[in-house]
Amino acid sequence: MNLEKLGEENGRLALRITNTNAAYINTLRRYLIARVPTMAIDFVEFKTNNSILYDEMVAHRLGLIPLTTDLETYTLPKEEWTEPTADPRVEVVLTLSVPKVKQTTIVKAKDLVSKDKKVVPVHPEMPITKLVEGQDLEFIATARLGVGEEHSKWSPGHVWYNHYPHITITKQPKNPEEVAKQYPQLFEVKSGKLTVKAAHNMPDKQIDGIEVTHEDGDYVLFVESFGQLSAEDMIAQALSAYDQQLDEFAELAKTL
Repeated sequence: MNLEKLGEENGRLALRITNTNAAYINTLRRYLIARVPTMAIDFVEFKTNNSILYDEMVAHRLGLIPLTTDLETYTLPKEEWTEPTADPRVEVVLTLSVPKVKQTTIVKAKDLVSKDKKVVPVHPEMPITKLVEGQDLEFIATARLGVGEEHSKWSPGHVWYNHYPHITITKQPKNPEEVAKQYPQLFEVKSGKLTVKAAHNMPDKQIDGIEVTHEDGDYVLFVESFGQLSAEDMIAQALSAYDQQLDEFAELAKTL
C-alpha cells in the first residue's frame, strides 16, 4: 500500500491510496465517520425558554453545533452516559443566558459560554433560535465525548472515496479557457493549451477530447472535517480505533 497527499483546502484532505482494495477503503471510511470521538452537547437543563422553538427543538439544534475537541484532556465515558456526572475527564459545561430582549435578536453559538476554552463552537455565527421583544432564554448544557455510531452529532465530518481518475487530454478543445473556467480545480491553461492541474478531481460530465480511465487498487479518499478535529487527527483516531479492534479480535482468536 502506498499513500500520497494530493492536497488540502478548507478542511478537506485528499489522499491517494494505491495497492489496496475497496473493502479496506470503505472500512476506513466507516471508522472515520463512526468511530472517531468528538465533543457534542448531550444534555440541556432549561431555566427559561419562551422562544418560538420549544425545549426539545432548541436542545436538538444545540447538539448539532460542532465543538472543538480536546482528546488529550477528555475521554469517552466508560459506562452508559444518560445525564451529567460532573466528571471533568468526560464532560464540560456550557451556559447561555439571554435576558428579555428589547428587539428581535438571533441567539447564536457564540453566545454559549464554555467552562473550558478548548471546547467552544467551531462556527460562532451558527443560529440557535430567534427571540422577539420580551422573550428570553437561559440554560445549562453539558457536552461530552461520543462517536458517530451512537449519534450523527458526534460524526467528525464527511468522508467519501472514488477511483483515482487518470485524465488524458487527447485533443485540445477549441475553447480551453472556458473549460478551465468551468473546472478550475481540474484544469488550467498554459501557453494557450489546456493542461491537467489536479487529477484527483473529476469532471461531472464527458468533455470532448478528455479521456478518463481508472485502475483497480488506485483510489482517492476525501476527508472533510466539520471542524471538531483536523482531517489528519480524524485519520489517526480512525486507524487507532481500527487497530484496537483488530487487537481485541486477535486476543479472542487465541481462546479458540
